[in-house]
Formats: sequence, C-alpha cells, structure tokens
Amino acid sequence: MKNLFYLLLLIYTFSFPENIKGQNTGIGFYPPLTSLCVNYDNDTVPCNIQSIEQLQAISQIIGPNAFVNTPYSDTILFYANNTFNVNINNQLIELEFVSAEITNVSVPDGMIYYCSSDNCMFYPNEWGNIIVSGSPLSPGNYSLDIEANITLNLAPVGVDADVSISFPYDGSNELFNLALGGDYSSINNVIPEFNLNVTGSIYGCTDDNACNYNSEATEDDGSCSFPEIYYDCNGLCVNDIDLDGECDEVDYNDGIGIEEKSLCAPNLITIIDIYGRHQKEGIKGSLLFYIYDNGKIEKKFNH
Repeated sequence: MKNLFYLLLLIYTFSFPENIKGQNTGIGFYPPLTSLCVNYDNDTVPCNIQSIEQLQAISQIIGPNAFVNTPYSDTILFYANNTFNVNINNQLIELEFVSAEITNVSVPDGMIYYCSSDNCMFYPNEWGNIIVSGSPLSPGNYSLDIEANITLNLAPVGVDADVSISFPYDGSNELFNLALGGDYSSINNVIPEFNLNVTGSIYGCTDDNACNYNSEATEDDGSCSFPEIYYDCNGLCVNDIDLDGECDEVDYNDGIGIEEKSLCAPNLITIIDIYGRHQKEGIKGSLLFYIYDNGKIEKKFNH
C-alpha cells in the first residue's frame, strides 16, 4: 500500500478569504473560486477542496489568465501544521514538522517570485506568502513548479533526529526512505501541478472615458475616440433644455424655447439709473436700466 504523506498547504489565490486564516485549517489545498481544477482523468472538477483525499484526486490547478506585457500579481499562501501524518503499514504515524525553505519557483520570463518571510523560511502554524509578479514576455502555458527543502523530526518512528528532504522528493535520503518503509511515491502526488496560462495581448482602446472603450483590451492601440465638447458619443447634446439640437453651452437664446418662455420668464433683480443709483420704480423722463436674474439688462426710457 502506498504511504500517505500529508505534506503541506499551498493556497494559490488572488483574494484568499481572510476568515480562513483564523480557522484551524489543517493540511490541504484551498484554491480560489476563479481557479480551474483538473483531475487525473483530465476532467474539470469543482475546486472546493476540503480534504486531503480530494486534494490527491487533483492533478493540476489552473489559475486565472495572465496577459503578455501586462502587469500580473498573484500570491501563494503557505501553511503547515506542526505535524505530518504518515501511513506506514496501515499505522498512522505523526512526524514533527520543523521548517520549510522555498528554494525556487519557476516563473515565465519577465516575472519574479519573492516571499514575505526572510530567506523564504516558513515554520509550523504560521502563514506565509509567496508572491509571483511581473509582466510575462511570451504567451504559453507555464508550470509554476515549487521547489523546497523540508525539515522533519523522525522521533515518532524511533529516530530522534531532524531530516531534511528536497521537494519534489527524489528518494535520495536513505534514513527518510527507511522511515517511510521504502515507498515515497505518494509524497509528490500530494501537491497538484500549478499552471499559469499567458495569452497574447488584446489590442484596443483602454481609456474608459472613450466612446470605443474595450474593457477586455490589455494594450492600448491608439484607437480611442472621444465625443466633441458638449456632445455625447451618440452626437447628441449633453445639455439641451429646449431640445432644439443646439447645446445649452452655446445656445445664445439661453436655452429657452418659445413654448417655455412664458413659464421661464426671468425675474427682475433691480433697477438703476445712469448714475448707478437703485430705483424702486420708473421715474418719468429718466433713462433706467432693468437688470434680470438671467443676466439680461434692459434699457428703458420712461416718458
């Protein structure tokens, strides 16, 4: 029977729910809702993985698409309990997890990886981040292979010593092989393959103020077009109170149509004479100026 090695928790996500971090998550793999999971029969299956058994049935995790020459950032969250469970001869043995050091993550050209912890070291019952970011240079399907050095203590199997193994494990540590009973084939199957699909650029207008804005465009091609001042993208006035096709900003009849004139007559503000003195009413034989609230000034000579 294959030895079952409960290895670690890796979370590949854009927006990992914060409430998960506060729970006793255990060891497993919890992909985001936007991921695509594929099993060993090459069938697409739900990504709501809740147990190690479900995890082992997944062959690969495909994250959200990236685009050529377009900034991309994603985070792999790392977590491991303080014990690993190993099934040896149908007996469950708990090995002590000491630490894990991420030594490499293969990323497309134009991208890098870095960790939230010093030297990419992670310890029991701690969350850590592996950030993959940058602008990929070429399209293609890339495997984000994660390499690590994992240190375990074998005291539960009678060997009170720390043992470091590389991941993916190649069977090179005889002491560890002995502890496992010689079968380590199931270890590397615990972590699915991570894939990142990089597609070519989508050219179009990327300015959301333009009339021909393309929300799917990843690279601006200089094709953006904008409406003339005072008009919308359909060639209609943004403001046209009298619906005469002439925008209010340049409609010198103040935007008031004939039918509305009686309803929207301007209000008289004040009356002044030629000396600038305010008058309450017309004075016979004088020249007066009537000032209205729409800016209109009317000159009248009272006989």
